[in-house]
Formats: sequence, structure tokens, C-alpha cells
Amino acid sequence: MRYLKRKRMENAGKPRGFWGRKTMRDMNKSHSDLTDWGLSFLNFAEDDMILDIGCGGGRTVHKLTGCTKGRIYGIDHAPTAVTKSLCVNKKAVDKGQVGIVEATVSALPFGADTFTKVTAIETVYFWPDLVNDLKEVRRVMKKDGQLLITTEDRADSSKAKAYVEMQRQSGFFIPSAASLARALKAAGFHHIEANIRGEWLSLTAEK
Repeated sequence: MRYLKRKRMENAGKPRGFWGRKTMRDMNKSHSDLTDWGLSFLNFAEDDMILDIGCGGGRTVHKLTGCTKGRIYGIDHAPTAVTKSLCVNKKAVDKGQVGIVEATVSALPFGADTFTKVTAIETVYFWPDLVNDLKEVRRVMKKDGQLLITTEDRADSSKAKAYVEMQRQSGFFIPSAASLARALKAAGFHHIEANIRGEWLSLTAEK
């Protein structure tokens, strides 16, 4: 059991090989309800331009195709995740609605003022420089665009001690509502709202 848990944690941030593919399949299933909950806080429009950061197994991008007729991009720094996301979203890719790109949140390959919505589901744990990465996200967003950050773990929950230990062992950043709100404010975002459901955390913010 410890071996399986260790393999999953090793592949959560950057999936690779057999265990990376298995981890993405598992996450596509286990994160589905969390993703639906997070997306419920966004106000979608038919002509939205959406970016999903850390698209992983591609399930969030797939869900987003049902929220708008606009263009959707997913980015991930793991080649294995890019391949999986392209496969999961093949029909939408072939239609030209979806594009999947290998890239990092620290250097997004898009021009300024491009996206009306940006989603980051279960990925902020792994961002190398949270405030500067948020500034980069803000750069590619249109004025009044919405950012959604959703996590299934939060440092200010009843399981906080376990999360601190997880962070120490793995190097993950386990956020609290307050720490994410501070980072968003430092990056220039406003209208920051936090929602909590059990251990889950979802924040929305506007450019």
C-alpha cells in the first residue's frame, strides 16, 4: 500500500511512464466531483476563451467543452499528460475547439489579454513560484477575466497536521484559503472569493 501511495505521489506533479498513466486515469475519476464543484463558481459564456493549467489527464478540458462554444487550451509540463489530454479530447481537437500544449505555468506561451477564464484544478500544489506564477497567469487574462483555483486538500482544515507532514516529505505546497488569497492579492487580482466544502477549497478571482 505504501508503495502504491508513493508511486502516485511521485507522479502527481509530473506524470511519466506506466505509473504516470495510471495516476492520470485514477485522477480523472477521483477528481470529477471536485472539478464539477469548482466549475460551478464560474459564469460561462458561449464565446469564452479558456485556459486550463495543469490539464493532466484532460478531463477538465473535456468538461469545459460542455460549458462554452469558445476555444479551450490545456497546458501541462509533462509530455505524458499532453499525450493523454490529446487522446481524451480527440474529437474537440479535431474540430478545432481544443488545443493542448506542453508548457509551464511560469512561462505561458500566449499573448497578453487572451483568456476570459483560467482554471487550475488540483495543480497549484506544484507551482514553483506562486506569486510570480499568478502574475504570469494574470498577464494572459483579459480585463475582468475569472481565475479558478480548486484543491481537494487545504492546510487550514481538520487534517492540517497531516498536510504539513505531506508537504515536508514531498515538497508539495498545501495551501490554505488565507495563503492563496494573499498570493492572489499580491499578484494583482481582486474580487477574491473563497468557498469551502469539507476538505475542498475553491477560490475565484478577477483581473
